[in-house]
Amino acid sequence: MHRYLARVRRRAGALYALRALCLGAGAGTLAFAGAAAAVGPIAPVPLAGACWIVVAAAAFAGIAVGLRGVRALRGSGPAVLLSSVRPELASAARSAVELDADARARSLAPSLVEAHAARVRAALAQVPVERVVPWRRLRHPAVLGGFAAALLALGSLVGFDRSAAGAWALLHPSVEDVSGVRMAAVVSSVDVRLVYPEYLARPPVSLRDVSRIEAPRGTSVELRVEPRVTAVAGVLEVGDTSVRLATAADGSLEGRFVVREDAELHVRMKDEDQRWLRDAVRRTVHALEDGAPRVAMLEPAVDLTVELREEVPVLWEAQDDVGLRSVDLVVRTADGREIRRRMADYAEGAEPEASGGASVVAASFSAQPGDELLVWIEGRDGDEVSGPNVGRSTQRRLTVASEATRRAEAMADLEAVLEAALDALADRLEWVVPEDRAEAERRQRQLREVTIRFTGKLGDLAQRGDRASSSGAEAGIFREMARRVRRELARETRLHQPEVAAKARRAQVDGALVEELEGDSLLLADLLGRAQIEDAAAIARELDDLRRQMVSLVEELRRADSPEARQALMGAIARAQARMRELMRRLSQMARDVPQDYVNTDSLPREEASDALESLRQAVERGDLEEAARQLAELERQIDSIAKTLGGGLESFAAERFGPRERAMAEALDALAGLEAEQQRLAQRSGDTRRRAAERALSETGTEHEEAARRLARQAREVRLGLERVRGRGPVDEEAFERARQRMVDVEDALRTGDLGEARRMADEAGREVEDLSRDLDLSALMFPGADGDTSEAARDARRAAEDLRELRQDIDRAIPRVGDYVDDGGHSQMREDGPRQSEVHSAAERLAGQFEAAPDGAPLSPDAAEAIRQAQESMGEGQRALDRHDPIGASRAQEEAARRLSELRERLEREQRRQDGGGGGGREGGDAFDFRDPVRIPGADEFEGPMEMRRRLLDAMREGAPRGFEESVRRYYEELLR
Repeated sequence: MHRYLARVRRRAGALYALRALCLGAGAGTLAFAGAAAAVGPIAPVPLAGACWIVVAAAAFAGIAVGLRGVRALRGSGPAVLLSSVRPELASAARSAVELDADARARSLAPSLVEAHAARVRAALAQVPVERVVPWRRLRHPAVLGGFAAALLALGSLVGFDRSAAGAWALLHPSVEDVSGVRMAAVVSSVDVRLVYPEYLARPPVSLRDVSRIEAPRGTSVELRVEPRVTAVAGVLEVGDTSVRLATAADGSLEGRFVVREDAELHVRMKDEDQRWLRDAVRRTVHALEDGAPRVAMLEPAVDLTVELREEVPVLWEAQDDVGLRSVDLVVRTADGREIRRRMADYAEGAEPEASGGASVVAASFSAQPGDELLVWIEGRDGDEVSGPNVGRSTQRRLTVASEATRRAEAMADLEAVLEAALDALADRLEWVVPEDRAEAERRQRQLREVTIRFTGKLGDLAQRGDRASSSGAEAGIFREMARRVRRELARETRLHQPEVAAKARRAQVDGALVEELEGDSLLLADLLGRAQIEDAAAIARELDDLRRQMVSLVEELRRADSPEARQALMGAIARAQARMRELMRRLSQMARDVPQDYVNTDSLPREEASDALESLRQAVERGDLEEAARQLAELERQIDSIAKTLGGGLESFAAERFGPRERAMAEALDALAGLEAEQQRLAQRSGDTRRRAAERALSETGTEHEEAARRLARQAREVRLGLERVRGRGPVDEEAFERARQRMVDVEDALRTGDLGEARRMADEAGREVEDLSRDLDLSALMFPGADGDTSEAARDARRAAEDLRELRQDIDRAIPRVGDYVDDGGHSQMREDGPRQSEVHSAAERLAGQFEAAPDGAPLSPDAAEAIRQAQESMGEGQRALDRHDPIGASRAQEEAARRLSELRERLEREQRRQDGGGGGGREGGDAFDFRDPVRIPGADEFEGPMEMRRRLLDAMREGAPRGFEESVRRYYEELLR
């Protein structure tokens, strides 16, 4: 019972305490609000102390009022609270408590007292304490009054400006800043008007009572400060800058500043008592950055290899938060120059979004084959405060197609074919010939698919070889290789359709296919290795060509230092460095694919050559031409060493891997040279007969052709005058020019005398001289067009003179009378003798064509060469028929045409041989950035090797001979490894 009443007492005491706290808090808060309203924004320390005493007194008074009645809870007082639940229980509980406390009553009738107490305890057990003292009793006037007072006080502090300022003053009675200026809530509000920069084209914006200002850089901010005290002066602190505030007629403070950067804003003012006060509210300004435009290049989406005069479409789009002012196409050339072309201009009004297109032609940027152009789009906005912001798109690399890029594409195609061959071989070795028929059909279908994929790649490679005149022989190899694989595959297919043959027959054909694929893989690997060595040697010679060009440009700079020559030299150095990087990449790949027995890439002076190029560039930049010449000499030594090493490696590689084939090609070339010489002798004999007949015809026709000769003389004079315009306008070989000019004078003299035959002969000689002169000038113009384009103009004049001279020769031929009727007896006899000789040459050509269509390994030496010989045979046949008709002009022309075709074929095949022996073309392919000083890293034996590298090593090992009697075992061992 006592415990029950104690619980009631504690619960009731808590209710009284809550009431007292609510009432005290309300009274104190109301007193604080009243004091704040009375004090205002400035509260001296004594006055603030007195106010806090009043607030404390009011709070304690409220608490005291709230605790009235708590004394009744002493003793049996809590029993009274039971009357709200059961009135009879309240008196019973009270009497039980009093009897328990009365000692006399316990002594007189202890059993009665205990029985009464037991009945009360039992009754109390049925009444929870929560029913006796429920929490709803908090709904008391004291609590409601406290809440009402608190709400009234808070409303006063929030709704009345003076009360809010006074509250801050009471809470911070003596706060000062670092400079000793007192802080107070002296500013009622800060209103601003934002005036944006003109380039944004945005109207001004007004903001009320701000504490944070966000505006673009350059925005002018006009402030109006409403003080809570009478201010006689004011200062606005913007970061480290102070702005004086002017006092307006209505008592407010006004000022202006420009947003430059992020900063804090503080307001200081002087009141009537000449006290400086700092406003307590923290305000900030945030300078918004005008972001750069977002520019994207939609096309081209990837790096490309393009032709010199190919139009590459460029599509772009750009956006800006404020507005675009201009969009430029930027092209960085090989010599580092950046050329800009304006794509869009919005000077009248900025555009938030724009898109467009253009085209890039590498030739228009003075690019050369092998050069790399970097292309991107730049967009500028109209930011006039901090300068235009520039946005750039992704850069795209355009590599101008060259012999180097074509070689790289050819090697990539060849490597893909080799990989397809190895895949077909490995799949066939991994899946042995099964006994089960269903399994055999499934194996044949799947292996047929992968083998056809291999032959398809071979066919594509052969077609590309047909289009490339320098790859005709290899195209024949690929075509023949595909034919053999298809033939064996067709045999295998017939063994599975319509019925599956016996396992022994299927295993025999499968073994033939395995052997064919093994041989093809070895040959393809050899071709790839040779192509890699040829490519590296070609790049080395391209470097040497560039070195010669740089030597000429250095000499040009020594004679006359001009910006054009210096720029051309720097461009040549940049191209040489790019080719050197590409050579480094090729050598790194060779270290993986080509055995070191043939080319030891570690011994090549790569770093030295790269250092010489870099030293050359630095010497040219500082104008030290003597040092540049020394570095060029050093570069020549390094390039010569690289070229000799690569050439020797190619020679030994070809001798071991392609010996029989090379010997067959050499024999065919010897036969071709003899055939060409005999055909030229026949053409010369027919030409002599034609000239004698022409001279006889002219002598007998008298003056019939004098008028034509005079007209042709005037035409020859015009050609000579056109040729003389070349002199003095470029690096012309004076001796060659004088020879050509003199031959033209001889043509004029012969025509004036009416000697058309002599004129025709002199015109032929002049044609050769002018053609040589034109070719030399074209080469010079490619290297250096001249300060004012003189060399290029001279080359054009020489080409024009050569074309006019060809037309003159044709006109002379037409003016010469029909000579067939003027052939003498000696001419007829000679043509009868030459007929059988021409027939023998025709038969020899047929045999030589067959020789080019076959080789020791079964693949044609050069199908293109065989086709060219047959075309020459057609001209030979025409010449023989003309000889039979005793037509010297027809015979001469046909025989000369046949000799020309044979000469061109011989020269082309010899160029191919030189290329295979280490020669190559010009140009290069652009490469990724490469550090010349980093040695080529060859993976160690304990490092991981992918399937392709492992197969390459096996192919190299398979080429080595096996001991006698163990050939088949060794072959099976390698096949197991390939599985």
